[in-house]
Amino acid sequence: MNIMKNSKEIMVSDLVRRKVRKGWINQPYEVEQFGVGVVISRKWTINLYSKYYCLSVYYPKLNKIVDISEELMEAINETE
Repeated sequence: MNIMKNSKEIMVSDLVRRKVRKGWINQPYEVEQFGVGVVISRKWTINLYSKYYCLSVYYPKLNKIVDISEELMEAINETE
């Protein structure tokens, strides 16, 4: 049961990749370099200007864990 207001939120264990945005010069390179990742944690992050969800994503292609804003990612499949 999903108790979140927005059902399109990325959750732990979802497969994700970087969103492709127009105007970002290095974006296609980053999408190709990182490939598909698995969300291993999701937490609130607060800085001086805003608060947002930060995802810890494991990229098997790089064998690395990267922390990144949820707004920069898109889910390939969503858990129910």
